[in-house]
Amino acid sequence: MVSKKLQITLFCFFAAIYMLTFRGVSAGDNIYHYEFVKSILQRQQLSLPQNNRLLATDRSISLFFAIGRDDKPYLTLPPGLAVASLPLGSLGFLIESIISDDSHDTEGDNTEERIDLTAAVRELGSTPSATMAAMVNPLAMALLMVVFFLFSNRIGGNRKWALVLTMLLGCCSIIWPYSSSYWTQPLTTLCLFSALYCLYRFKEESLHRYIVFAGLLLGYSMLTRFETVLFVPWFLIYAVAVSYPDRSRIFRTAGLILAASGFFVLLIMLWNYYRFGSMLNTGAGHQLYFSGTFRGNLTTSIPANLIGLNRSIFLYSPPLLLGLLAFPALYRSRKILALVTTLIICTGLLLYSKITMWYGGISWGPRFLVILTPFLLLPASLIRFDARWKRWLILVLALAGVCIQSIAVIVPYQFDAISDYYNPGNAGDHILRSDIVPQFKALFSENLDFWWLANPITVFIGILLILILLSTGWILVRSESRQYDA
Repeated sequence: MVSKKLQITLFCFFAAIYMLTFRGVSAGDNIYHYEFVKSILQRQQLSLPQNNRLLATDRSISLFFAIGRDDKPYLTLPPGLAVASLPLGSLGFLIESIISDDSHDTEGDNTEERIDLTAAVRELGSTPSATMAAMVNPLAMALLMVVFFLFSNRIGGNRKWALVLTMLLGCCSIIWPYSSSYWTQPLTTLCLFSALYCLYRFKEESLHRYIVFAGLLLGYSMLTRFETVLFVPWFLIYAVAVSYPDRSRIFRTAGLILAASGFFVLLIMLWNYYRFGSMLNTGAGHQLYFSGTFRGNLTTSIPANLIGLNRSIFLYSPPLLLGLLAFPALYRSRKILALVTTLIICTGLLLYSKITMWYGGISWGPRFLVILTPFLLLPASLIRFDARWKRWLILVLALAGVCIQSIAVIVPYQFDAISDYYNPGNAGDHILRSDIVPQFKALFSENLDFWWLANPITVFIGILLILILLSTGWILVRSESRQYDA
């Protein structure tokens, strides 16, 4: 049994790390999520602003809205991330109303005037409202670490090893860099992995509230990224399998999970109808502009996602190799869980390798595969690190992972260094070229740009976060030392 105190300590530890390295709004689709939050909280509207110069500046950034049936622009990205940002966003706007002089307002009457896009995005991202709204991802990833720790501890029965694995996932995988972003992958990862954890709890305790929680989490994942509907059948199969052979229990379990997740499907369809007059029309024209289809070449994308120097999930998250080594042990002890986990991973790999933009643009490693990282590492909960070579392997993978993630969080990976590294002749080489090279070089040429170094007030907040990080880290070490001594 894991105490609530330990869970809160673990959450605060990772929240402090992720907030200290937080980058927030820094890319085109990020801006649209933020503008939707702003529209709801400040304009009391569900449409986007019609006279925003930043949104109309560049075609590559003005693809994420479509004109609705009332002749107003609407967000075509899934609304889940923006909705989850509303509580923190409202706090940010409150802070902004107290300290702001409206110098950051990007709206105006002249939509034809061109502005420096990179500078405008940086300026927007530094506002209290944008910063607070995007803080949902660091908190979501910190919460994911708690869920992973609980899940790993239940499977392996070794709290110390579960804590070590959680540190490997949180600090040595691409979870860390993406916790700093305002993309949809972190929140989606939390929803999907927590849904599987709830189903596992249902298997152990037979409490139907876990089925409802799992269904709601699956539904919200679809509200955040529509394509996660393709993962739902595997969760449903797991829920039904652990209810077998009680037929009445099977129907009740399936009904609860479908009803809970179906509620969000209904919300999505009503949202589509409200905007465009059709329950099935998402208005996502940006996919066509970027040639976003399911015609990706698997002979190129799958090798690149697995072993390519530029997008390999194992190169950018070395500890995940431990999960691969432990899959046979998971199959021997928990066949149904192992099968469902494998199906989830294979579905994600095929889905995000088949889309034509499988490489994710300017991103750190395989952006679309972030949602698979906790599933890939989970089997390692069954590893026993009694042999010396295993300890050395874990140490090497941990050091490699933390070094790779560190160069991504010290210098923002969304700007300059990576995009300048690729020219038309090399942009498609994802096997032999790597973003790690230009990002490492940028460490020696870029100024540090952490948000908490901006002014005396933020420096105080940064010092407070550092103190929280050190104190919670000390508590975690002491708690495990006491358990070992006992």
